[in-house]
Amino acid sequence: GLESIVAATDWTIENLVGTAAAADCVAFAALAPGRAPESGAEVQCRAVVSLWPQRISLELEVSHVSADVDMDDDDEQEIKTPAKRPKTALLSLPGCGLTGSCRAEGSPSSTAAAQDGTAGVAFQSIGLKLESAGFSVLKTAVAGDALQFQALAPSLVALQPGETVSGSITLSLQ
Repeated sequence: GLESIVAATDWTIENLVGTAAAADCVAFAALAPGRAPESGAEVQCRAVVSLWPQRISLELEVSHVSADVDMDDDDEQEIKTPAKRPKTALLSLPGCGLTGSCRAEGSPSSTAAAQDGTAGVAFQSIGLKLESAGFSVLKTAVAGDALQFQALAPSLVALQPGETVSGSITLSLQ
């Protein structure tokens, strides 16, 4: 659901490091600013990819970074003062989550139905486990030798200025 807010070309790699917590892990973060077309809300997105020998993790954070504003009769914006009531633009994120796919030797078996992702989904025929945190609805499908997946928020996400939503997926070899 971020395609209309952040262009694929707007992502910038923030850093590439080995993590101190796990010597066998390499991670990088990418940042992208954006603006919601319907509300004009300013957005900051951050994706962190972490790689270990037997697993990969992707975390997504989406923050509503617009300041609270007041609109007067001339449609001029002023920074919020305590004496005024703010008219804030909600950042509405339908279908907020992560989408991906991976290829596997063998035949992954999966149903296309939505599943509760809090316990993870095992694809034992290919030795892979998909886990999700924050985005608790998992949808999976198989197309040939490709396993396709979505990890989504369970409902529409609506953020006020200063709020953030985040979630992650982890693919592990079993």
